Order: sequence, then C-alpha cells, then structure tokens
Amino acid sequence: MNDRARRWVGLFVVAVLAAAGARAAHAQQAAAPRIGVVDLARVFKDYKKSAVLEEKINGERDQLKAELDGIKKKISDLNKELDLLDFGSDSYRAKEEEKARLVGLYELKKRRLEDRIKRRWQEYNVELLDDIGAVVSAYGKEHGYTLILKVDTDPSDEQKLLAGLRNVLYFAEQIDITDQVVAILNRRYQLEGGKAARPAGGSGGRGAATGDR
Repeated sequence: MNDRARRWVGLFVVAVLAAAGARAAHAQQAAAPRIGVVDLARVFKDYKKSAVLEEKINGERDQLKAELDGIKKKISDLNKELDLLDFGSDSYRAKEEEKARLVGLYELKKRRLEDRIKRRWQEYNVELLDDIGAVVSAYGKEHGYTLILKVDTDPSDEQKLLAGLRNVLYFAEQIDITDQVVAILNRRYQLEGGKAARPAGGSGGRGAATGDR
C-alpha cells in the first residue's frame, strides 16, 4: 500500500471514529432524563381563566343567596307578627304553619345552593386541570422532557404534616417550568377570546372537588 492509500485509509478511519463518537454522544444525551416540575397551586392562581371562573361562581352564589335572604326576611317578619297574636288563635296557627313552610323551604334551598356551588367548583376545577394537563403535556413533548411532576411550594400546615406523602420533597429551581406553563395558558386563553367556561356537561366532567378555593 502506497503513502497516498495509507493517508486515505487513515482519514477514513478518523472519520468513522468521529462519526461513532458523535453518535455515542448523541445517544448518551438522548438517554439522559430531563425532569421538570410545575407548581399547580401557582398555576391555578396566575391562570387568568381561573379568576374569570371564580368570579362567575361568586356571582351565581350571590344570586342564590339573595333568594335565601328574601325567605329569611319573610320568616323574621312572621316572627314579629306571631308576637302580636294570641297563642292558639286561628290567626296564630295559620301564621305558624306559614312560618314552618318557609323554614322548610329555606333549608331545602340552602342545601341546593351548597350542592350547586360545590358542583360548579368541581366542574371548573376539572376544566382548569384539563387545560393545564394539555399544555404541560405539549410543552414536555416539544422540549424533550422525560418527566414533569407537580409540586406545592407553599403548603398548608396540614400538608406539611403529610410531607412524607408528597410527590416531590426537593427540586432545584432550574427545573421549575411553572412560569412557562402559566404564560402559555394565558396566551392561549387570550387567543381563544377569553371564554369563561365550557357548557355544562362538557369535556371530561369534573371530579376534583375542592370546595371554596
């Protein structure tokens, strides 16, 4: 083999080794897990749609409470009338029966109000979680994340006592993608025209009951 042939062989070997090294480095990089965390409580707080839904629920609650206050006032007025009537008279019995009817109606409407507002929170929480889940999933795929976990950076005293049951006990700030998720959610929400909520019975149906947040 002459010198020229040996040089070509040498160059070929170097190129093969370089390509193999590049492939190995790429494989190692691809195999390295990329982990992120999202502070779910902060997303709920900063996602603009959350405030809109909460305002809608409060408006519905105020409207229903006004009905209860109206019944409560009628009961109070009847109590004043009863104080002026003779106990055992026909008028007294009639007013007493009317009061009993209103008290029963008040208790019934109060239970319905509580159930309705609780159901609304469940529906809206699931709607928000659907939005968040879709954005986190898309963000994770686009940016090559292996795993994205939820965290709580401001736990209650009860949550602190249950720290052993938390998903993540420590994480570095560099893997926190909460701000990016919130920004995407709010940008998408604005592009959709700031819709308040999907129609009742819409996607997913709600199941994450949280009560008043």
